[in-house]
Amino acid sequence: MMRTKIVIGSALLALAATPGQAAESGLPNHKYVPATLANEAAITALNACSKQGYNVTVVIVDRLGNQREFIDGDGLLIHNENSYRKAYTSALRGQSSGEYAKWQAARAATANPAIPPDPKFIAAAGALPIIVDGDTIGAIGVGGAPGGDKDEACAAEGLAKIKDRLK
Repeated sequence: MMRTKIVIGSALLALAATPGQAAESGLPNHKYVPATLANEAAITALNACSKQGYNVTVVIVDRLGNQREFIDGDGLLIHNENSYRKAYTSALRGQSSGEYAKWQAARAATANPAIPPDPKFIAAAGALPIIVDGDTIGAIGVGGAPGGDKDEACAAEGLAKIKDRLK
């Protein structure tokens, strides 16, 4: 009896692990940023800011806002939570965190206070969505430069480094 369960379990596991089978079965088959590319993008963004004298934190999240990569600049004295919140906002909104900030400012006067925004969202520039074939699969967020535009420029360099290898 136990041997039968192991054989059946192994067969089901092999079937579930086959990407083509997942799509055919109706199960979701989401793209993601592989760890090696997330690390490469984060280091590139960090170095881009470092060359300009900015000591920053870089975070890459998946499409649901779960952290995939985190890197602090050398000697950074405080952790910058905003880099995560920027990336989270960008991934869940499918737009740059700067675009979200503009949208939020425009709607502030008419917002319904009974429907509070996600507390992890932040209306500050510095993150870009990672989009593949029209789907947002994550985001890269940078925090710590003197201005969100500078954070976003570093994020753009990190994203540019891996963009052609995301499929």
